Amino acid sequence: MRLKITRTLEGRVRTGCRSNCHLEHAHRHCSADIAVVTPQLCTQKEDPHANFSAAFKERRLLSPGAHPIDARSPSGFARVFRLRGCMDDKHQKPRLALDAHVLAEDVKTGVYRVCDELFRRLYASPRFETYLFVRDGYAHRIRKYVSATKMDARGYQNRTAPSADAEIFLSPFTVAPVEWLADKNVLHAHIVHDLIAVYRPEYFDAETAKSVASIFASFDERTLIFAVSEHTKRDLLEHRPDLKAEQVTVMPLAAGDRFHPCLDHAERAAVRQRYGIPPGVQYVLSLATLEIRKNLDQVVNAFVQLLAQDPSSDMHLVLAGMSGWKLDKLDQALDAAGGSRDRIILTGFVDDADLSALYSDALCFVYLSRYEGFGLPPLEAMACGTPVICSNASSLPEVVGDAGVVLDADDVDGVVEAIQRIAASASYRDMLATKGLEHAALFSWDRSAGIVLDALAAAYARHAGAFLPQAPVSVSAGPPSEKKGRRYLRRALKGLWWLATPWSMPKRISFMRDRALADARAAEMTLLVEQERARISLRQRGAKVEAPEPLDLFDNDALSRAAGLALSEILWTPVKPEEVADRWSAARFLIDSWRSQKGIRAQFPQALRLAELRLSQDAMRHVEEALKAGISDRARQAFLVNETLNAVLPHGLTPAGIRTLFSWFMRGGARDAGLRLEEVWWLFLEAQGDPGRELMLAHSFSRTWQQRHPAGLTVFGRVDFARWIVEEYGVEGRWTDPSSWPKWETPALQILAGYWASQEWRAKWPNALNEEASARALLAWLTTEESGLSKDVCDWCARLDHGAIAAQLTTAGVNVIGHFCYPSGLRVSAESLVEAAKAVGVQVSLRDLKTDANDDPHHVDFRGMEIHDVTIIHAQPEPFFDVAYERSQVIERNPRTYRIAYWYWEFDSIPASWAEHAQAVDEVWAATEFVARGLRERLRLPVRTLFPGIKLASYEKRGRAYFGLPEAPYTFLFTFHMMSVMERKNPLGLIRAFKDAFGNSDSVRLVLKTSFGHKHPKQFQQLRKAAKGANITLIDQVYSPDEVLSLMDACDAYVSLHRSEGLGLTMAEAMLMGKPVIATRFSGNVDFMDDDNSLLVPYELVKVGKPIPPYDADLEWAEPSIEHAAMLMRRVFKDQDWAREVGARAKASAEAHLSLETAGRRMAARVEEIRALRMAGD
Repeated sequence: MRLKITRTLEGRVRTGCRSNCHLEHAHRHCSADIAVVTPQLCTQKEDPHANFSAAFKERRLLSPGAHPIDARSPSGFARVFRLRGCMDDKHQKPRLALDAHVLAEDVKTGVYRVCDELFRRLYASPRFETYLFVRDGYAHRIRKYVSATKMDARGYQNRTAPSADAEIFLSPFTVAPVEWLADKNVLHAHIVHDLIAVYRPEYFDAETAKSVASIFASFDERTLIFAVSEHTKRDLLEHRPDLKAEQVTVMPLAAGDRFHPCLDHAERAAVRQRYGIPPGVQYVLSLATLEIRKNLDQVVNAFVQLLAQDPSSDMHLVLAGMSGWKLDKLDQALDAAGGSRDRIILTGFVDDADLSALYSDALCFVYLSRYEGFGLPPLEAMACGTPVICSNASSLPEVVGDAGVVLDADDVDGVVEAIQRIAASASYRDMLATKGLEHAALFSWDRSAGIVLDALAAAYARHAGAFLPQAPVSVSAGPPSEKKGRRYLRRALKGLWWLATPWSMPKRISFMRDRALADARAAEMTLLVEQERARISLRQRGAKVEAPEPLDLFDNDALSRAAGLALSEILWTPVKPEEVADRWSAARFLIDSWRSQKGIRAQFPQALRLAELRLSQDAMRHVEEALKAGISDRARQAFLVNETLNAVLPHGLTPAGIRTLFSWFMRGGARDAGLRLEEVWWLFLEAQGDPGRELMLAHSFSRTWQQRHPAGLTVFGRVDFARWIVEEYGVEGRWTDPSSWPKWETPALQILAGYWASQEWRAKWPNALNEEASARALLAWLTTEESGLSKDVCDWCARLDHGAIAAQLTTAGVNVIGHFCYPSGLRVSAESLVEAAKAVGVQVSLRDLKTDANDDPHHVDFRGMEIHDVTIIHAQPEPFFDVAYERSQVIERNPRTYRIAYWYWEFDSIPASWAEHAQAVDEVWAATEFVARGLRERLRLPVRTLFPGIKLASYEKRGRAYFGLPEAPYTFLFTFHMMSVMERKNPLGLIRAFKDAFGNSDSVRLVLKTSFGHKHPKQFQQLRKAAKGANITLIDQVYSPDEVLSLMDACDAYVSLHRSEGLGLTMAEAMLMGKPVIATRFSGNVDFMDDDNSLLVPYELVKVGKPIPPYDADLEWAEPSIEHAAMLMRRVFKDQDWAREVGARAKASAEAHLSLETAGRRMAARVEEIRALRMAGD
């Protein structure tokens, strides 16, 4: 049969996502007449920094008092290029030409949508004078678009290309007029959507493939390229290895504002009727051009299999999209559908206005494309709150992340299983929908446009031979040479090194550390470094630093000037009370209220008198949620974890640096960190509300400040610290008065900090932290004039309870540096270690060892200093152990503490490189004897076994339905992480044992819970294939810790046929729940599992056999007995009373031996031993 399309686009036949009309002018474009659509010139206020030239001298950097020239702002561009002779006075902004041929075609393809969304925003930006270009003869088509978008068409005229006088030419798809661009020295920028024509030419007819491939051949070393995904960038650089990676900027796409959950039932019903979808039935949606690449035949095959498994289902499949090319496979699949064919609806082209309703009303969205440059439809579906099932091909894992079900494009069984699970469990569907909505919100066209604008601005500055703000003035014409570029980089790096040397700033500070940063951001960062360098130079010469220009967060004009951006780029349209519909609209409404109503500003961000805001009950609920949500947390984290920014601008959230940091965030920092504007605004309003707190936080995370003022947050050093801030940054105000600062440090902690900061105190009272009598003597001395303290401080010391403080000073304590914000087993272990110490009265001072910007945004909550005598570094030897202090943003105490490494490993032999890392510590702790044996063989240091202790976190009780599981069958569970090496976790062995035990019986089920399967597609496909033919459920989702424990609680028994474990945390947790646990009798778990409390499986010791990073082939691990495991599983199922008895013994044993108190007592004993040895001088 042939495909019958029930609806076409205005009766026209289209042959794919990209019509040949987009390409027909490609090779003639250079000589074609060009039609130009010119926007109305935007008027701007006079830049207050226009008289800039006196601030610069030839070959000199910016002087401290000079105002920077920002080549990315409209006025900055004009001034820079008038100076260079590149721009006359008639043109205040660079002229940007946008190739609008795709828009003129008016075919609503993916490329059209990209151009539509992007060009609207580029056109609206005041940073360029923007034109829309089309070939002469297409003018009547673009008029319609210009009118619809309200772009100014008064300047519309027909011109030839050479007289159009563009300075930048942006091509969204078609071949650019390269000869004209070269002749006129016009900067050429191009958007690359995919390289399908290169790598999969069979998806096109030969002529189209050749035309598309010719686009990539036209690029040279001067072309600025925007790739819509990291995958597309990699494909392009592989195809054109002569291009440089820095030429290619990734510009992710977005769903757009029109895609949102459609809650109007009447509208959804009307859309159903319009496209022939029966009312009341569930449907699976797939939206794509109907062509071979979209793999729709497999979608049909999955749907047919779904109905075959449940003939009573009224499910329908909706294939939406216009007809494309090579439909043979789809035709064959439809022919083979048999009776299911009546349930498959082909809608043809779907109007844009109907898409949100069509997405929203679907049970789920299935997208099994074999190749995508980006893949907008899954993102659109997520933005509409529809669960997504998609392939792991090309860029799709980037787009969907962990917010959807990602599997192999040919995994029909996996698709069927995912649809069934979504249909069976409303809670599972809601979870996917929620994750999808949150994930889709991370993408925005404003962000994409900002990336393009920044990259165009920076590239144009280089192309025109202009100088960036901090660079010496160039007097030569044309683009800078590569040699000059290298000299420029060397100067910037020297500036960073110069800055680092006198102030002991982190050696890693360098704006070139991450070459993926846009040139514009690197230039801005270098400017910040140079300004700080100039300030330090002034201070070293004894000169006075001028006060920074203040920033008023309630003055819109001042904010716009500070950021160098239009107000619309840094603020939203004010939110009305009736528009508050979720957390983010509530946040915007609150920020608007705080900024516009002086009477409530002082309440930020405390709870408000909500009745005064005229809100509905639902809106009040959203406001209360926003107030509790920690909206500023991610923005603060982005600032703290940016090593370069935080080193140069530690005072960025104080009045001394808030203007500069605000500009940095608004000009791209927020976008680079994936932040929403609401998060940034909340942070700055929070900071302006309590600048004294921000100054204390700045000290807590600036190693330079800590080194200079180690007691700067205590009564003993805060006056000197505040005086230094005033002199160093030229600031004043009540926030620099220490009496206004928050009192978050206890007296004992302040005295400890003062003790380690003062050599005199330590020399006079060497045992003050070990003996209470000596501690009392120290406290008494601090009240006297002999101490050299001011009268106010002496009086403060006199008011203390000396007995209580002396007891605290002499109580054992440990400093712990660990991954407290990185979701992992290491975090669980570190948290358990800390809780165990606290349970027995050992004091703790904590520092988070950051991994990257994706850590939980609570780094700021871990600001303890190294005030105790023992430091535990709870981090693996690689990659962060050697930089633990730097990444924790804390200085190493002098005199040095006794250092302990807490390490895990899954084998009884450790890598040789660990011995070198061990040289930095005094001893090593391991959680289990299995790990400790391997450490002792390699290391000469003391190695001790100290189990961290385990306590089940509180979790919500949930039924199996929440996880899409039936309530009836007896259920075994195994949870593991795909990133933890699947071969070591051995789920394939568990599947074999389960099949041996139960075959395909429906009376018992095995659940395998994993995550990040899409990052290991071959292994996950192997896992799925092995699970076929048995009652086995695979869950590949990222669950919260609460959900993981809930799932474990909902199952009946736990099984781990691991080959090796360093600890075996999940087994211990299952035992604490009273579950019967079957596990391999090998490695770390046998420290707490035996024949009385567990069901242990014998094993044979074998070599790994092949390198499996990070494991070598010669390492040995266990091969558990499949037969014995199957026998134990059968017995647990058949004799459930006996199994419950085993679980009860496991619970009692675990509570007795794995408790935090037991672990804490062991730790306290060792800490006391260390204290005694140090007192004895050993």
